[in-house]
Amino acid sequence: MHHTAVIALLMGFWATVYLLDAMLKRYRPRDYVWFIEKTGLVTSIAQIRWYSQSLNNFFVRVSLWKPSGLRIWFTSGVVFTVSLMFASVTLLVLTLKDVLLWRKETLGTVDRTPVLQPVMPGVNLPISQIAYYLLTLLLCGVLHELGHAVAAARENVRINGFGVFLFVMYPGAFVDLYTDHLQAIAPLRRLRIYCAGVWHNFVIVVVAALVLSGLPIVLFPGYVVDFAVTVTHVEDHSPVSGAGGLVVGSRVTNINSCPVTNIVTWNNCILDSVQVPNRGYCVPLSEVLTMSTNAATVFEAAGVTECCSNSTMASSLCFSYNVTDSKGSDQNHACLKARFVTSLPSCNKASDCYSFGEVVVCAQPSLHNTTKLLRIVQQDRVPVLFVGQPRELQYSVSISDFTPRFHFVPVGFPYMIETFSKYLLSLSGALAILNVVPCYALDGQWILQAAVEAAFQCFPRHQKLKSVVYTALLCFGTMLLTANIVVALGQLILK
Repeated sequence: MHHTAVIALLMGFWATVYLLDAMLKRYRPRDYVWFIEKTGLVTSIAQIRWYSQSLNNFFVRVSLWKPSGLRIWFTSGVVFTVSLMFASVTLLVLTLKDVLLWRKETLGTVDRTPVLQPVMPGVNLPISQIAYYLLTLLLCGVLHELGHAVAAARENVRINGFGVFLFVMYPGAFVDLYTDHLQAIAPLRRLRIYCAGVWHNFVIVVVAALVLSGLPIVLFPGYVVDFAVTVTHVEDHSPVSGAGGLVVGSRVTNINSCPVTNIVTWNNCILDSVQVPNRGYCVPLSEVLTMSTNAATVFEAAGVTECCSNSTMASSLCFSYNVTDSKGSDQNHACLKARFVTSLPSCNKASDCYSFGEVVVCAQPSLHNTTKLLRIVQQDRVPVLFVGQPRELQYSVSISDFTPRFHFVPVGFPYMIETFSKYLLSLSGALAILNVVPCYALDGQWILQAAVEAAFQCFPRHQKLKSVVYTALLCFGTMLLTANIVVALGQLILK
């Protein structure tokens, strides 16, 4: 789906929500107000929000569970988050420096990927994966704010309420804390609250990484790995789709003579087929003469020799072979059954074909240099023949390392878990790096404020200097993050 279609769908959705909200306010105001007060749902331009106080007691109960353990937990979060703030700022500075130097030296002739990359559905995010994106953002946002809420309850800061929202296409969460209580406590206690969100984002990253690394063990009862690759999706326009092609659940074990046991070997076999010329096949000359067409049908088309008529091209392919006799070597062409020929031993030259009392030739497919003939071997199914650019297989066929042990085990379940874990790993990590930057309206602003106050507690007479340091660092962080975002957006637009 094109990005303009995505924008049109978004505009239509929010226009419908706005009109429905306006109609209910006009024609059923009393019932609508009662519904809003009862559910906590509020709508505005391009935004739906839910807010409630019903979870406040839950946060308090969690904060009272293992108080000493939670103290250690949130204090560890402070140490990690402050360290991450320095690392994040350093990373953004180096990234901006590299991009500026690259622009100056290469004049834009080489692509350079920035650390921060905007995610735009329909542009650099497949529409088919939009559900993973939205669910990941919502889960990361809820757990992030849950950290703030539990830490605040533990530090005896009153919680006014908790909510979730959807703004355009960005789902998120928020916690409403009583500001006077928050500002009255010591800087270190505030740091535990401010750093809890980023700390929980990091924990999500660790959990997602553990799930990805331990997935073969967790799924061992239902799936086997390093045996074959399982097809999870085939695009409609793929050359291997349709009758006789690859289908969801197909188990690919070989591409030509190259064994396929996982995604890495799948990609390596495709890459090898791109780099290596088409191999021939050892075909008995008697079979060639039986299946071959008359020499008069041989003709040149786009620089490639063709010898198959339109009626036979669906199942046959033109092959060339040399026959050596007393007069020398003579090149011939024959239109042969491709499925039969590719089931025979492969060869590079006639001497590779061994025979006992029978003449065997090395028949090579008559194709353009970049066009390949591939025999995709499947378990429990007939092989699929592919003629074309091998990289089309990578673009149009989705595969998984996990092969179901039983027919009733869903093929796509490992892919769902793996994809969701990867989104958690990347988006939660990005949110942690982004939120910790000392920038206006981000967690980094309040973390910096509490950290500076804690650092100047021993110097009560230098309040003016404290304010100057805080403002300078906050402005620097804001400009640094803005510059990186502008660079990332510019590169995305240029692409």
